Amino acid sequence: MARHCLRRGAWHPAPPRSPADPADFHHGLRAWWGAVLLVVGCAGGPPPVGPPAAAPGAAADDARRALLLLLADQRLFEPVTAEAALAGGPALRAELALALGRAGDVAGRQTLELLLADRVVEVRREAALALGRLGDDDAARALSRAARDPDPVTGELAVEALARLGVPLEEVVRELDGLPAGELERRLVPSLFAFPSSSALPWAERGLELADARLRARAAYALARDAVAEAAPALRRLLADGDPWVRGWAARGLGEVGGRGDLELLRPLLDDGEPGPVVQALRAAGRLIESGRAAPGPPSDAGAGAAGEGDRTGPEGAGPSSPWWKSTGPSGGGAEPSVALPLLDNGSALPASRRLASGPAALASRP
Repeated sequence: MARHCLRRGAWHPAPPRSPADPADFHHGLRAWWGAVLLVVGCAGGPPPVGPPAAAPGAAADDARRALLLLLADQRLFEPVTAEAALAGGPALRAELALALGRAGDVAGRQTLELLLADRVVEVRREAALALGRLGDDDAARALSRAARDPDPVTGELAVEALARLGVPLEEVVRELDGLPAGELERRLVPSLFAFPSSSALPWAERGLELADARLRARAAYALARDAVAEAAPALRRLLADGDPWVRGWAARGLGEVGGRGDLELLRPLLDDGEPGPVVQALRAAGRLIESGRAAPGPPSDAGAGAAGEGDRTGPEGAGPSSPWWKSTGPSGGGAEPSVALPLLDNGSALPASRRLASGPAALASRP
C-alpha cells in the first residue's frame, strides 16, 4: 500500500519499506498471536447444543421395529418384514421371534425354526416360546431338537412348547434321555402341569425328591392342578411342606380327590401364617362336603384346645356341632372364602380370619 508523507509543504509518495522494516514485523507478530488466541479460545468452549447424531443403522432398526409391531398387530406374517429383521442384530431377531409368536400366523413357523438355531441364546429362547404359542404341529421336530439345546432355559421352553402341541410325555422323555445327571428333571419338571396328569404323576413324585426348591414347587403344582386320585397320598404329605405355595396347592388338590379323613388334615391350615393355605383349606373342605366325598361331623377333641368340655361355643354363637369348614359373612349368611370366618369350636381360627380380612389372599391359580 502506497504511503505519503509531508515534506516541505507538499505530499510526496513515501519510499517502500524493506521486508525487514520493524513496524511491519511487530504488526505481523500481533496478528499471529491474535489468531493463536482465537483458535485456543474456540477450542476450549462448550460443545454446540443440539441432538446427538444417530448411530449408523439406528434409524433403519427403528423402522424395522415399527414394522414388527404392525405385523403382530395385524396378526399376519409378512415375509419382507421378517427378512429385514433377520438382517438385523440379535436384539432385532429376538423381537422378530416375539412378534411372530404374538401374530400366531403359522406361515411364520419356518422363520421361527430358523431363529431356533440362532447363535445367540436369547434369540433361541424367544423362538422356542413363540413356537409353543404358534400351535403348529409341524414344529414338533425342531422343538424336539431344541429340547437338548446347550442352554437349559431354551431346553425348558422347548419342552413346554412340546407339551402345548400335545406331544406325549413319553416321547419328550426319550428326546431328553442321555442328558447329564439332573438335567432331564430340570427341563421336564417345570412343564409337567401341561401334560396329562396320569402320565405326569410318576415324574411329579420324582420331582418332589429334588433339592431344588423351584423344581419341588413345580412338581407339587403338577400334582395339584388337575389332581388324580393316585396323587392323594403325596398331596397329604405336602400339607406340612415348608413352602406356603405348596401347602396351598396341596389343599386345593385334596379338594378335588380327597375323602372324609382329609377334613381333619386340612384343619391345621387354618392357623397357617400365610393366607393362601387358609383360603385353599376352606375351599377344599367346602368342595369335599358339597361333592359328598366327606360328611361334616362334630369337632374332634383335638380341636377343642384349652376350652373346657362345657364351653364348646364358637364365634357368632356357633354350637358344638357347627362344622369348621363353614363361613359366615356380616349378615350371618354365606360369604366368599376371601372374607371367610371359619367357625371353630373354640374360636381359634379368628386370627386366620383377621389375616384374610387385612390382606389379599395368596391364591394358587392356573397360568
